[in-house]
Amino acid sequence: GGTFDLKSNYSKRLKFVQSIVNNFWKRWMRDYWHTMVVRKKWHVVKRNVCPKDIVLVKDSNAIKGIWKIAEVISVDVGRDGLVRTVTLRYKICQPGISYKGSKDKMMERSVHRLV
Repeated sequence: GGTFDLKSNYSKRLKFVQSIVNNFWKRWMRDYWHTMVVRKKWHVVKRNVCPKDIVLVKDSNAIKGIWKIAEVISVDVGRDGLVRTVTLRYKICQPGISYKGSKDKMMERSVHRLV
């Protein structure tokens, strides 16, 4: 294996590790995320999203590696009979902190932003 320089600058090392993490998430979003999102017009039609389904929510503003898990509360169906948007319920919680008692948050999202 390689040698580990104990005298190197910690801030340089931190920046280096951060750049590796950022590059990983950039490539993951570019190369892998789209494989998780089903595009109905390109694939065999599957069942619509339904109330009480549990989904992952893509949020470009979220911290990398952290995804919201939400419950589908209601769906809006287009003229073609396919679900286009959904109303979701989720809780805001932080690792290591109990979310019991925290209020539910609601949001509306396109089904294209869900897995």
